[in-house]
Amino acid sequence: MVLSQNNYRVVKRVSGEVSCSKLFGIIGGLSNQYLRNSAISKMYENAELTGSQTIVDIHVVKSKAIRLFTTSEVMIATGTVIEFTGENNSNVGIIIAQ
Repeated sequence: MVLSQNNYRVVKRVSGEVSCSKLFGIIGGLSNQYLRNSAISKMYENAELTGSQTIVDIHVVKSKAIRLFTTSEVMIATGTVIEFTGENNSNVGIIIAQ
């Protein structure tokens, strides 16, 4: 599918968020890759996609808050749900921006 054509409509923006904490910034927590994948998975759950919908323009942002003995990390994935219109929407796939 080509998004430059007038063959889709924007449905909504969606997001997914995960967080973890580390003691002294190194003990505990989860890997960045795991947090990123989990945030994207949550975003897809929240999207509740139906029919010929998919998510495009996916971005993942990481933030960190450092406190006295702990560090909190949050990853937020955001994207745009689109729905293909017209007759040729059977080839809908996942489009991920890296």
